[in-house]
Amino acid sequence: MQVQDVGCALVCALAWHPAGQAAMLKQPEVKSGEAVKAVKQALDRHPHQPVVQRHACMALWKLVSLSPSVQKQIVPEGAAGSLLKTIDRHKDNEDVCAAAAGALLASALGNERVQDELTKLGAQKSVKHVLSTHNSINFHGEFDGLRAWLKHSKKSSIKSKKSRE
Repeated sequence: MQVQDVGCALVCALAWHPAGQAAMLKQPEVKSGEAVKAVKQALDRHPHQPVVQRHACMALWKLVSLSPSVQKQIVPEGAAGSLLKTIDRHKDNEDVCAAAAGALLASALGNERVQDELTKLGAQKSVKHVLSTHNSINFHGEFDGLRAWLKHSKKSSIKSKKSRE
């Protein structure tokens, strides 16, 4: 458990910095989908460990934010389904739900094909439930471009407050 948790945390740390992002995009494991598969395995192997779940969701969020080619891997590699299971299992844990919802939203952002695939899985309904249940979650406008997509599953509740510095 600890190895996968630390690995997911390292992916997050690397992906926060532009130099780390550039280095990650050069890795064959990121391009091939192996990195997404590895993080999905962490989600699947440790379903009742909130810290691992949160780090894995954040790692997926950062990975799909790297490039459209990585973004397209989220559904075929099964990671989107694992994210939805995480939301269901940890529905009372705001940190885990925020990370999972963020990963799903980042996957959908600017990619209509991925949006269609996520729609078939019921991702909009899950994300909207997270946002309505955990009122303090605020993505600071990062996903405002997804308002219309979220409305396909009734009323949207993404908060559009500006980022705090």
